[in-house]
Amino acid sequence: MKVTSIKVKLLLIFLPFVIVSFAILSGISYFISRQALNQSVEDTAMSIGADYSHRIESQINGARVQLESFSSVSPIYNPVDKQTLVKNLNDCSKHLDGLANIIYLYPSGSGLRPDGSKVEAGDREYFKKTIANCKPVVSDVIVSRTTGKVGINVAVPVLNQGQITGVLTGSMAMDSLAELVKELQFEDSGYGYILDSTGTIIVNPHNKDIEGKLTLSSKTINPDLNLKVTELDNNLVNLFNKAASSGNQVRGEYISEEGVNVIGIITPINLAGGNRWFMVVNAPKEEALHEVNALMWAMLSVSIVCLVAAILFVIIISRRIANPIALIRDECLLLANGDLRERERTIVSHDEIGQLVNGFADMRNNLYALILKIKDSTNQMADISCNMAEGANQNGETANKIAITITEIAEGATQQNKQIIEIREKVEATREHVHAGLAEAVATLEYATGTSQATNEGIKSLQAATGQLTCLQDIVKSATGSMQNLGRRSHEISSIVDIITSIAGQTNLLSLNAAIEAARAGEHGRGFGVVAEEVRKLAEQSAHAATQISNLVQDIQSETDATVRIMEDSMTQVDLQVSNFENVGEVIKKATNAIVQSERNISSLQNHLEILEKYSISVQEAVMTIAEVVEGTADATGEVAATSEEQSASTEEISALSKNIADIAEELKVLINKFRV
Repeated sequence: MKVTSIKVKLLLIFLPFVIVSFAILSGISYFISRQALNQSVEDTAMSIGADYSHRIESQINGARVQLESFSSVSPIYNPVDKQTLVKNLNDCSKHLDGLANIIYLYPSGSGLRPDGSKVEAGDREYFKKTIANCKPVVSDVIVSRTTGKVGINVAVPVLNQGQITGVLTGSMAMDSLAELVKELQFEDSGYGYILDSTGTIIVNPHNKDIEGKLTLSSKTINPDLNLKVTELDNNLVNLFNKAASSGNQVRGEYISEEGVNVIGIITPINLAGGNRWFMVVNAPKEEALHEVNALMWAMLSVSIVCLVAAILFVIIISRRIANPIALIRDECLLLANGDLRERERTIVSHDEIGQLVNGFADMRNNLYALILKIKDSTNQMADISCNMAEGANQNGETANKIAITITEIAEGATQQNKQIIEIREKVEATREHVHAGLAEAVATLEYATGTSQATNEGIKSLQAATGQLTCLQDIVKSATGSMQNLGRRSHEISSIVDIITSIAGQTNLLSLNAAIEAARAGEHGRGFGVVAEEVRKLAEQSAHAATQISNLVQDIQSETDATVRIMEDSMTQVDLQVSNFENVGEVIKKATNAIVQSERNISSLQNHLEILEKYSISVQEAVMTIAEVVEGTADATGEVAATSEEQSASTEEISALSKNIADIAEELKVLINKFRV
């Protein structure tokens, strides 16, 4: 596209240079500031981690120094007897600072408390290390046998002339360390926690539920902890392993156990005896970088404001240069088209552009004075002829309009008369239809009233039938229950019959055995054999009778089961009939309500039809009155039409005379109008 505007050319030259310059400057400034702020955040986090690791180390070392000072007391490192040792331990326990208690342990592992009670700690790892190395040792987190609380033990060797005579140990509760860590603040929601040498969280005021249960040396997480993540982030595990292997402070980004993207600092805490803990300080990355984001938006806002200001400055300068040139161009075009009108000078300057504008204005003013004199004379003649022509034309147009209007009024009056006759006929027909509709509405209302009464009687009958079915339903339920009880009794009888059959069989067997024994007895057992035979016969008769009873009971059970099934089917059918009757009752109720509503609607319709019939009579009378007025209007328009024709003839003569004068003035005006003044 070809650019023809000098203002656009200037903008195309300066704007890209300004925009690119600001973009480069803003980008460099943001990059440098971002790096500085990121470094500042990291330095702050590392300083906090180092500070709190030193505090924890100092607190534990303070306990060690305190125990070492106690161990240098002569009655402790070289006690005369047990009572002297206990007395001095008791004195030392009154001056404890940070330690919950102290214990003196003999090289054998047995020891004494300040109250004189004995304790065994020979199995403790810190005791073994202290005896082996003759150096202070800080234990791992353990449960104190003295206080019963979770904490650590600080142990120092008790030396007498370079020879170890015992170990002085004191327990420190983890609560004191937790209170110290709880004070840590980093950004808005950052917090800290302590790891032991294995990476297990031992102090975490932010979430005590994971203390001793979560280890950062592996990704595994106990599902019972109900954390938001199922396993630890690789970055967190690698960060801990890096800190553990190097022994230096490390920094990294990872997903915390709460599922939040955080920035974390791990700082080693070197304790006595070669034990090493770690202080972890973390905060959500979004909070840690909020200053960077704020800087980005601030620099972006400033850059946009400066860029807009620069663009406006370039636009203003371009306009200051291009506008005077464009104004002179426009003046030349107007002068070429004959426009000599004087305009206000908007350019006031003394440079070459201002001199050009002043010279052009002087030339236009000289032409303006010459043309103005000729135009004044021509305008006077044109005005006179135009006034005459306009007056004649206006009179003629007025007369024509009046004639046309009168003719239209006459035609309209005739048409209105015809329409009024049609309206009167339609109003009469409407009144007859309304009267007929009123009669039908009255008949419909009577029919709806009868129907409503009939449905009410049907509802009452249906309610009575439903009540009878409900009674039948109760009877069937009772009979079904009785039959079911009879079935259960039959089963009981069958069980009894089985017992009788079993007894009869056993009796028959006993009688047979008795007969055999009687036969063996000879004459002495003959009477007993006769009795045994009679018993056997009675047993057979009992078994036969029991079999018949069992068969009868089985037949009764079969008939009872069939009867129960029939009764249950009947019960189902009765329930279905009751449900159907209830549904029919609901339908009839809805129909009754609809009929009652129809009665109301028909009654309202009857009232509206009566009112409509009255209105129809009134409309019919008004139409007849309008017809009389329209006939009078048609007669008056004829007289007005004759008068308007006479006025039109007079205006045509005046118009012809003024036209001749106007033609002469127009020819001269055309020549002068080529110049606009």
